[in-house]
Amino acid sequence: MATWKPKLIPRKTLNGRRRTQTVDEFGLPSESEITFTVDNAGVQPVPGNQLDVLPEGYRDRQTYKVYTTTPVFTAKEATNGLADQIEAYPGVWCDVIKVEPWDYGLQSHYLAYVAQENER
Repeated sequence: MATWKPKLIPRKTLNGRRRTQTVDEFGLPSESEITFTVDNAGVQPVPGNQLDVLPEGYRDRQTYKVYTTTPVFTAKEATNGLADQIEAYPGVWCDVIKVEPWDYGLQSHYLAYVAQENER
């Protein structure tokens, strides 16, 4: 008799960038970034009936929900921290716009809403 062994759904490891902005002695801004890995990630598009949870200005871009065990951060107002970025799909970098704790299931993790970055 065969025994059934449940397995967890395999999760991806995504690339991430943590960015900060500083001002040099001439008053010119410069950015620096640190790369990190986003572990145990699951990526899903945000359905149209859930777009109202996103701030104005992000609803016309490609948006995704990323479930992960790695803490990610949004832009912090009045600080030099810029929003973290996650490479949701190869070559598609997205800004983290909202993060919520997601304490359902066996392991606590985070639900991050990300939107495809604007061209600068």
